[in-house]
Amino acid sequence: MNEKDIDLKALENADDDTIRRIAAGCPASDEEKERMFAMSRKIYNSRTNEREYNNEAEVSGVDIYRKPKWHKLAAVAAALLIVTGVTAGGVLLSRNKGDNRIVNSETKASTSPFGDLSDYRVRIMTAAIAPSVFEPGADKKLALTEALNSAEWTEIPTDTPIPDGENQHIYFKKGDKTISLILYTDGTMYYNTGSAEKRYQLNEEALNVIYKAVRYEPEAGDKLINIELSAIDSVDPIWQDITEPETTTEPVACTEINEDMSEVYFPPLNTTVKVPTKNCSFYMGEWNEETAFSCENVPELTEVFGNIQWNKVTTPLDNEKTSVFISFRCSDDRHIYSYDIYTNDYIVLKCEDTINGDLSTDIYSVSGEDSITLNSAFNDAWGKLTSEMLPNEWFSHDKPDHAFISRTGAPDTITLMNDKEEKELADILISASWEKLPEDTKTGDCIYKLRFIAGRTQLDFDICNDDTAYCENYGTFRISGSLKEELAKLSDNVWAKITPENYADKMPANKEEILDKGIRIYEEALRRYQNFGPDGLDLDIAEGTAQDFGNYNSGWLIYNADSIDEINDKYHEFFSDRYPENDIRNSGMLFEEDGHVYLRPAGKGSHILFRSTEVTEVLYQNGDEIFFIVDNNYDDLEFDGTTKWTEKTLFSVVIQPDGSWKVGKFTIPY
Repeated sequence: MNEKDIDLKALENADDDTIRRIAAGCPASDEEKERMFAMSRKIYNSRTNEREYNNEAEVSGVDIYRKPKWHKLAAVAAALLIVTGVTAGGVLLSRNKGDNRIVNSETKASTSPFGDLSDYRVRIMTAAIAPSVFEPGADKKLALTEALNSAEWTEIPTDTPIPDGENQHIYFKKGDKTISLILYTDGTMYYNTGSAEKRYQLNEEALNVIYKAVRYEPEAGDKLINIELSAIDSVDPIWQDITEPETTTEPVACTEINEDMSEVYFPPLNTTVKVPTKNCSFYMGEWNEETAFSCENVPELTEVFGNIQWNKVTTPLDNEKTSVFISFRCSDDRHIYSYDIYTNDYIVLKCEDTINGDLSTDIYSVSGEDSITLNSAFNDAWGKLTSEMLPNEWFSHDKPDHAFISRTGAPDTITLMNDKEEKELADILISASWEKLPEDTKTGDCIYKLRFIAGRTQLDFDICNDDTAYCENYGTFRISGSLKEELAKLSDNVWAKITPENYADKMPANKEEILDKGIRIYEEALRRYQNFGPDGLDLDIAEGTAQDFGNYNSGWLIYNADSIDEINDKYHEFFSDRYPENDIRNSGMLFEEDGHVYLRPAGKGSHILFRSTEVTEVLYQNGDEIFFIVDNNYDDLEFDGTTKWTEKTLFSVVIQPDGSWKVGKFTIPY
C-alpha cells in the first residue's frame, strides 16, 4: 500500500470540502447514530487484528429490521469514517508517517514528559467508535493517567517505521492547554505540538494498563460523545462541546424566539437587518425559489450568521472551481439579501434594492470550524422540516438526483436514469398519494426498487405489489395504485436504452474482440482513476509529512511536474477529454503554491459494500465511440445482512485518429 494511503480497508481518503459536506450532511437521530456506531464497530472488528484484546462492548438499542436493508446505513458509517481519516494532521486512525528527522539521543524519564496528567480531562478515540470519542469512567481515567505518569518514556527517532493496524488517540485538556497522543500498535506513542514532533517507546507494564483503559466500555462508566471532525491539523473539534470557562448554561426557551420577525446579521452593513420570518428561506444547493424551504418553522436558523467570524475577501471567487451547496434568502419591504455558501468556505453576499435596482456584492471567507457551524445549522433545519413531510411533499422540495430504477421482474438489478428520466420520476412521485402506515405494517413482495440522492440523503424505496412502499428512512406507506403502472412505463423506457438487442444496427462486427479489449482497458482505468492517487500517473512525490500552508491547505510536493495543467495532459494520455469528469483539474486533489504542485492528503471515499465489477457486454458503437455495459455487484453479507444487488452502468472508449483507444464515459464502482 502506498504510504500516502490511509489504512482503512473500507475507504480511501476524502478531501477537506467533501469531509465538511459529508460530516455536516449526516443529520441523524440518536437511534440512527447507535446503528451507525454498531456498523462502524462491525467493520473495525471484522477487518483489523487488535493487539492483546478484543473489543467486547455491545451497543444497546440496535434495531433489527423486519425487512432486508439496503446499504444506506453502511454508506453513512463509511462517510463518518471518512471524516476521521484526514483530521488531526492526517493521522487519526491511519497508518501515519513521521518526518525523516533523526533524534540523536535517547532519554528516559520516570514521569510523563508532559508533566502530571492526573488533573487533565481525558477523551479517547478508537476506530470502533470514530468519529465519536469517549471520556473514561473515573477508575479507568485514574488508571490511565497513573500509568502515563509512571511509565518509562524512551525517546526514539520520529522516522521509526509505523506498524500496520489501527491506532488509539488520547486527548488531554486543562484550561486552554491541550495535548494529543497517538498510541501505535507497537507500543510507541507519538506527540505533535505543531512545532515539534516526538516519538516514545513505553514499557510493557504501563502499556498493559493503557491498552485496557482505551477500550470503550459503557458498563465501566465510559461516556460516549458525538463530535464533528473537519480541519486538518486541528484537535479543537475533540473539545467542541466545551467552552472556557467550563460552565453550564440554561438553554434559551423556544418561546423567546420572535416567530414573526427575525434579525439576520448582514456583514457588509456590520449590523442585523430585521425581516419578516416568512420572508426567510433556504435551499440545500444552488438557489431555487420554487423548491426552497421557508424558515417559519425554524426561526432559530436565522441567528446562525451572527455566531461566526466573517473575513472580507477582495479577490474574485473562481466559480468554476467551486459550487454553491447552501443558499439563503431574506427580504424586507425594500431589499433582498442573498447568502450563497460555497464548498470552499467562501460566502457571496448580495443586497438588491428593489426600488432603484442597485445591487452590491461582497465576498467573505469563514474558518473550517465556522463552516461546520453553518452546515450543521442548515442541515438540522432541513432535517426538522423534512421529517414531518410525506414523500410527495418532500420530493416537491428536493428533486431526485442520480436516480436508479430496477428492471421489471428483477428488483435487485438497477440502473441509472438520465436528467429527463429523473424529472419524470419526480413528477410521478409528487403526483402519487402517500399515507403513512404503522411501523409494524407488513408489506407485499417488492416489484420495483428506487434509489436516489435527494437533498442530503440517499433514499431506497421498495415499491410492493400490494400498493405499499417501504423506505428505511421514513417507514411504510400506502400508495396510489397508479404509481406501479407509472413506474413500469418509466422502467421499460430506461432499460430499453441498455438492451443490446435494440442496437443491432450499431453493433460492431468484431464484437467479441471489441469486448475483450474493452475489458482490459476498463481494468486499467480502475487503476489509473484520478481520485485514487498518483499510482497511474508516474508522479514523483515527496516523502514524510505533508507541508502545511495554513487555512487547512496541506499536501506533498510533486517533483516532476510544474503545473496542474501538465499533470492533466499526462492524465489525458489515457482518459479522453470528451467528458468533463475526466478533467483532473476539477478533482480537488491537486493545488499550486509558490510555483510548485502539491498533492492533497485526500481522495475519494470508498463504497464498503462493493464486491466486484465486470464489463459484461458491448452495447453499441456510435461513430468513434463504443459503449459497454458494466455490472457492479454489492452486498451487505459481511455485515450480517441478506441483501444483494447489481448496478448496471455504462462505460465507453473513444477511438483516436491513429486507431488507439482512450477511456471516455467512466464511473468508479467503489
